[in-house]
Order: sequence, then structure tokens, then C-alpha cells
Amino acid sequence: MEYVFIDTSIFFANNFLEGKEIRTLLDLSKDGHIKIVMPQITLKEIIKKAEENAIEAFNSYNATRDKLRVLRNIESLKAQVGESKINESQQKEYIKELHSYIKKVIKVAKITIIDYPTLNIQTVFDKYFNKEAPFNNANKKNEFPDAFSLATIEQWCEEHKHKCVVFALDKDFEQYQNNIINIGNSKEYINNTLTKIEKANYKKRRLKIVEELYKKRKRELEEEITEWFNEQLHSERTYRLVISGLEILEIEILDCESELQDYNIVSISDMAIEITATCEMTYKVRLSIPDKDYAYFDEVQGDFIYERNTTETFRGIMKLPVLLKAETPIAGDEFTDLEIESINSNKDILIWE
Repeated sequence: MEYVFIDTSIFFANNFLEGKEIRTLLDLSKDGHIKIVMPQITLKEIIKKAEENAIEAFNSYNATRDKLRVLRNIESLKAQVGESKINESQQKEYIKELHSYIKKVIKVAKITIIDYPTLNIQTVFDKYFNKEAPFNNANKKNEFPDAFSLATIEQWCEEHKHKCVVFALDKDFEQYQNNIINIGNSKEYINNTLTKIEKANYKKRRLKIVEELYKKRKRELEEEITEWFNEQLHSERTYRLVISGLEILEIEILDCESELQDYNIVSISDMAIEITATCEMTYKVRLSIPDKDYAYFDEVQGDFIYERNTTETFRGIMKLPVLLKAETPIAGDEFTDLEIESINSNKDILIWE
């Protein structure tokens, strides 16, 4: 059994309990593949931050709701636009519901909560004054909860003769390594753990099918991505950061290619396998725009007049994430297909150069 500690930064990055990464880790713990351990101080920090974010969201909702009322005239949107503001009494009930939900998830995931131990606080303060992890940078007093959490985990592991893998987004954690605490990469860990589970459960064939499909359909998938990329390059929005408000008169695509690289498994269920791959996209674009060197301000029209046009060429390489999904139909594994779920997390590209 592997013991895992998830720092608050991972929960915050995953919208607490909603993100795919955190859900997968919780499911691994629930199913007994790993054991998540969590100090009380970490649990309280998660609940406190979730409550603060919820209150901020309530206030934001109430502040903008009146502007959205007109949308209630659209029948298909009526149910999505609240009839009234969320008052203070309702907020308190929702916060209670949030607390209950977090505690329920903790229980279902079979997370071991470590009570406040008797710690030698000198070790924590010595790290602070010596600027050791997680206090590598000056004035990082806000890292004290992390420091006490790590000290709690370390002491608990020593008492129970365990080792623990720690996941965190704070780079300072990387230097907090010893014979008990190992700082890991959560995405790699999930990929490796899910792969081990699949092999252990004799599901290697499904992974092999995905691998074969990826190789077989790679060129077709790249063509689909290139088509999407081409559409992005033909959009004026793509260049708004580099043309300084100038009108684009013509867009000429000189080069547009996509190349899928290695992939990682993101999630595995009974009916589907999701993988992420990095796609390297090469582009060269020539824009026809007004020439600022041949412009003057027309006081009558109140605007700049451009007497000539010019061209600018932009070229570069982008690496964007692509989410692929292999669904297993009822008919069986042999009819599995691999399709693109999203490119660049469904966000438009922007040229910065």
C-alpha cells in the first residue's frame, strides 16, 4: 500500500473536489489502491478556503444577477438564470452543505485524518529561519501551515513505519526530500498507478488497443487538428495581441502543420479511456495590414487615415494539449475508436510575438 499526502495547492488547482486529477486520486483511495493521509490542519485549510471562495462567488452572483434578468425572457435559458438573489440565510445553508459534502467525500475516499500531534516546533522554526523547504524564499510566513502539515505527516510515518508520497504545486516542496517523504508529480503518479492497476486487473488489452489506435489514427487525428488550427489562424482574434488594433485586410497561411507527440493516460473507466497528448503546431502567416508609417490623423473624420498597406509575417511553434477519448461500445473492445475530445482545452489560440 502506498501512502499519499495531497497538499492544499493541488485541491485549489482542481477546484477543490471537482477536478479530474483530484477525483482520480480520491477514487484510487476509495478503491484501496492507495491510502491518502491528511492532517487536521490541511482539512481545515481546505474547508476554510472553499468557504471563502463560495462566499466570494455568492457575492459575485448577486452583483451580476440583475444584469442577467433579461435572459429569463429566453425560455431555454430561464431555468439557468436565478429568480432571486442568494440571501445571507441561504448562503449559510449552502456553506453547511459544502462542509457536509467535503466531509462526506473524505469519508467515502477512506482518507486517514491525522489529529494534531505533539510536535517539536523547533524543527519547523529552524527551517523557517534557515530558509529551508518549504521556506526557501524570504518572508514566506504563509508556508507555516504547509510546514506543520509536512512535519505532522513525517512524524506519523515514523510512528507507523511508512513512507509517503507528497503532491504539491509549490516548487519549494521539491527540496523537502528525505528517507520518509518523497515529493512526486501527481500527473505522472496517476498515469503510472492507473497503468499498474489496469495491468493487474488483466486489462492490458484495452491499453494495447488504445496504443494501436493512436498509431493507426495518428495521421488522421493530426489532419483534424491541422484543420482546427487552420481555422484559428484565419481568425482575426488570433492576432489581436500583435496588430495593435489595426484592421487586418488579408490573412495568408503560408505553413500550418500539426504533429502529435507521446501521450499519457488521464482516466480509465469501464466504458472509456481518456488520454492527453501534446501536439506541436508549426505555423507561418502573412498579414496584410495598414502601414503605420504612412498614416495621418484626419481631424474631420476623427480617425487615422492610412495611405498605404504593408505585410507582416509571423511564424513559430506552439505546443498545445489534446484530449483524446477511446470509448468501448457494448459490441466489444474490437469496435473501440479514438476521437478528439478537445484541443487546447477548447480555448482559442493567441499569437504573442
